[in-house]
Amino acid sequence: MKKLFTIVCMCFLLLWIAGCSSSSTIGNNNAAFSESVKAIDAEIITLNELTTFEWDIMYTFTPFTPRESIERVIGFSSRDIRTTFNESQTQLIFVRDGRIISSIWGYGNNLGYWISFDSFSGDYLAVTPNDTVLFSVDRSGAEIILTHIQE
Repeated sequence: MKKLFTIVCMCFLLLWIAGCSSSSTIGNNNAAFSESVKAIDAEIITLNELTTFEWDIMYTFTPFTPRESIERVIGFSSRDIRTTFNESQTQLIFVRDGRIISSIWGYGNNLGYWISFDSFSGDYLAVTPNDTVLFSVDRSGAEIILTHIQE
């Protein structure tokens, strides 16, 4: 009985460590992204210049897109998926090797910046590191505003 209890405890410990590792990666990547945004000193910047981590695909969804729809698009479920419920929220989901490695979500006044993808067709936009995604930078207000420039 004692051996079984030890094995069960070890399994729970390993699952907890694995869960913390994922959250730690996301937290670190989110912080690095925010630092990159706040350090911008250009009028135009690319998405790749803002990411210090490797990623395979980045998604952003229109406001009010249900979690189930997001999961269907990205191909898996994750506790790190948050839906937006307002047009003034930022949402970026970076995926690498089939898992979320960064999840930028929130209001500009909380993040210190706002990223606008006002002009894309459909319910979501998916880009890869090979795509050139440009933003104009506005530092005139309380928060930094990055506006997607469509080519």
